[in-house]
Amino acid sequence: RVKAQPVRLHVGNTTKNPLVAHRERHNMRDLNAVAVWPDGGIYEITMADTLESFQGLVGGCVQCVFGEKHVIYVNEEGLLQSLPFNRRATEFANRFVAKGHLLYGVAVIVGPADSEGNNTNVHPDVASQCVKL
Repeated sequence: RVKAQPVRLHVGNTTKNPLVAHRERHNMRDLNAVAVWPDGGIYEITMADTLESFQGLVGGCVQCVFGEKHVIYVNEEGLLQSLPFNRRATEFANRFVAKGHLLYGVAVIVGPADSEGNNTNVHPDVASQCVKL
């Protein structure tokens, strides 16, 4: 049996957690978001700002609904996969993002893209706005 040894990465005079070092090396960062489940659950979350994280939350390929103040990520094939209708996320999208959308499955709401096209943190009031819908 081989014993696992803790890994320490040294950058200058500091010791970093290997996961943190990996994320920094690949320009990954944490992102504050709001996840809205079809059953009405609303969760303020901190997630890695990676495609894989979004895909994991929505359960497949992602589709974005873009607005001036918010971006919503949902499963691209939500309707085809018979995912449940997400009433709260649909109302939020039609009221605050862009009209005419029907959203299925889990929806992840983040802030608008920055000047380089990167995701930004969700506005702190989004979760409370979703609760009111």
